[in-house]
Amino acid sequence: MADPRYAGCSDQWMLSAVGPSTGAGAGADPGTGPVLADGAFIKFDCGVTVGGYRGDGGRTFAYRTVQPAARRLHDVLLGAHREALSVIRPGVAAREVFQAAQRHVRAGGYPSFTRGHYGHSVGIDTFHEEPPYLSADEERPLLPGMVLAVETPSYSSDTGAIMIEELLPVTDDGHEVLHRLPHELTVVG
Repeated sequence: MADPRYAGCSDQWMLSAVGPSTGAGAGADPGTGPVLADGAFIKFDCGVTVGGYRGDGGRTFAYRTVQPAARRLHDVLLGAHREALSVIRPGVAAREVFQAAQRHVRAGGYPSFTRGHYGHSVGIDTFHEEPPYLSADEERPLLPGMVLAVETPSYSSDTGAIMIEELLPVTDDGHEVLHRLPHELTVVG
């Protein structure tokens, strides 16, 4: 933070979860703290405020290996994420982004999967999530200049916490993805 390039940064935060469960203490050893088991997901949900503007993003990593059921769910959520991004452009109702993601997840073998939203606006509110939400009943259209955090997460005691989240501004003819980290599930450790 002493680097002058970060002079306007404040309010840095990161939420992480390891598991098969969704809590940060999953697999905790009373003597040493959290212990990562092979196949555990490590979810990072991160944000920063720069010059008064907020950001939000997230990725998931797997420790040493990936269980087949977890790989399948991650791949379906990644497909849903790509479907959500494919409809983002000016004039599209926010609910259409939700519908694209939801349709993909359900067609991908999770017919009862649902979320309250697949993203939200970000900007200058006091919290990193602000309306409009990319939710089933949000009629407001996307407009150039809006900044959205598009997310396709899952929190399951079977697979652990998964987060795929992108920060993007809506442009005059579509959108621009600001994050550069890969979306694919990366094995670490």
